[in-house]
This record gives sequence, structure tokens and C-alpha cells, in this order.
Amino acid sequence: MKSISVAQTSYNKDIYQLLIHSKWALCSFLALGTQELIGATSSIWLVFMMNEITAGEPFFLWLGFYVISLLLPSIPLSLAYVFRSAWRLNAQERFIHHFVALNQKNGHEWDDKKIKGKKSSILSSEGTQAIFDFIEYLWDLLSFFLSVIFNIIALALVVEKLFLVAFCLSLFLAYLAMKLRRPRQRQLTEKALTARVELAQTLLTAWDHLFGEESIFNGWNRKLNQRIQNSQKRNIKLERFDQLMAIIISLIVNIPSLTVVVWFAIKHSGDTAKLAPFFVTIPTLFVILRYTYQLLSESFRFNMHKSKLNSIFKAIQPKDIAIPQKIAHPEPIPLIPGLEMP
Repeated sequence: MKSISVAQTSYNKDIYQLLIHSKWALCSFLALGTQELIGATSSIWLVFMMNEITAGEPFFLWLGFYVISLLLPSIPLSLAYVFRSAWRLNAQERFIHHFVALNQKNGHEWDDKKIKGKKSSILSSEGTQAIFDFIEYLWDLLSFFLSVIFNIIALALVVEKLFLVAFCLSLFLAYLAMKLRRPRQRQLTEKALTARVELAQTLLTAWDHLFGEESIFNGWNRKLNQRIQNSQKRNIKLERFDQLMAIIISLIVNIPSLTVVVWFAIKHSGDTAKLAPFFVTIPTLFVILRYTYQLLSESFRFNMHKSKLNSIFKAIQPKDIAIPQKIAHPEPIPLIPGLEMP
């Protein structure tokens, strides 16, 4: 078997196999998708109901569908939460088995207190927390994505197809703007973090200087005031940049769709039958736009979570490892009675 340097190893495959390639992950995604799909149909039934009302026709069938589309999503959503809980525990179990398989024959490393402490901390707390955070992140990202996609398609089908065009344009422009400004944001974030760390370091020495000689105290006090001002300046600058970006992205996301709203209202200004169902779906449009912004924000955090997991998987490796053909993981015991997969 070929020995490799851990620093050159990519752990994306391990992350996928241990955390995502799971029946519980699939079940939770399917249940979440079902919930979002049913919820998105509410806009369709609402438009059909308003069409019947304006035409003076019976509308109770569509009213029934509309009520069901509001109540029914709670069932798949509850199942999705149960599946997600099972997914988290299953991922933790797989990670523990992976850790054991890598380290049980490297007892010589455990004589080093530093390595032992680091790996023990990862096994008992840090590794599990990173896994849980990643699963929560994937859950939120998928939830925003499915909600936005299903709802915008529903509006495009029953109200105006240009909504889909406007949404795609907004998504592209907003993503491009965020990507172009990401290096500047990272730079400001690093400077703000450095300033906070320097201030914290100065505060940690407060007790040693408060009761010391006056000249020593005065020097420490000058440094403290400088670092307070520097921290305030850099963190306010970062917050100002973030808020400016939020305004720009909000405008990019909203303007194309609102342009379609104005265009539709002007085009059908004398047609009550078209305007009535159109305006009752406007709140749904604004929910979509808000979720679109959150979706974009969450998407840029993916590399952060992946880097954190890569660091965890790198830290549990022996210094020089031999690549086995395959690490066997015992078949997980079903975690939720009655929810066993065939």
C-alpha cells in the first residue's frame, strides 16, 4: 500500500460517504421536498379560486384544495425532522467508526499528550459538532432552494411566465455581485477579527497592569485605547460594507420581479379577472424574493463548512497513513423503531 502525505489528501470523498451517502439523508430530503411542493401548490389553488370568484362560479373545490395545501405540509415536515435526527445520529456513528478504524493501530501517537488531547477532543465533541453543523447547513440550504424553485414555478405557471425569467436574471446578477465582492468582504472580516483578537489579548493582561507602576500602566492604557479604537473602526467598516452589500443584493433581487409586477398591472389595468388572482399572489412573490437572498447568502458559506470538515478529517489521520482499499463500516443499527428502510 502506498504511503501518502496527509497534507496532500482531499477528504471530500470521506465526507460524502460518511455524512451524505445515507438512507436517512435521502429520506429527510424527500420528506422536505414533499412538504415544500405541497406548500407551493397553495398559490395555484388560490389563483384558481379567485378566477372562479370573479367569474361568479362555485369555488369551494379550490377552497378545499387551498386549505389542504396549508394544513397537509405539517405531516411530511414532521417526518423530515425525524429523519434528520436519525441522519445526525447515523452520521455521528459512522464518524466514530471511521475514527476507530484509522487510529486503533497507531497507539504510539497516543503517547504524545498533545496529539492525544487534540484527537480526543475531536472524537468527543468538536467532530460531532462540526458534523451536526454541516447537516443543519445542508438542511437550511435545501429548504430555501426548494421553496424558491417550487413557488416561482407555481407563479410562472398560473400567473405570468415572465416571473421565472425575472427570477433567473435576479439570481444570476446577485450571485455575480456577491462573488465579485467576496474577496473584499473576506479582507475586511480578517482585519476586524485581528483587531478583536488584539483587543482581547490586551484585556487579558489587565490584572497585571492595573496595580503596577504608573509608567507601565500608562503604556498599557495607551495600547488599550489604541486597540479599542482600531477594533471599533474595523468592525464598523465591516458592518457598513455588509449592509451596503445587503442593500445592493436586495435591489438586484427585487427590481426585475417588481418590474414584471408593474408591467402586468399596466397591461391588464382594465381586466379585473386577471388582476384579482394576480394581486393575491403578490405576498408569495415577496416571500420568494426574501428566501432568494437567504439562499444566496447560505450558498457562500459552503466552502467554510467544507473546510471545517476537511480540517476535522485531516486532524484524525495518522501522520503517515497507508491508503487501504476500503474501510469497512459496520451496518448501522436502525435508530428509530418503525422507520427501518427495506
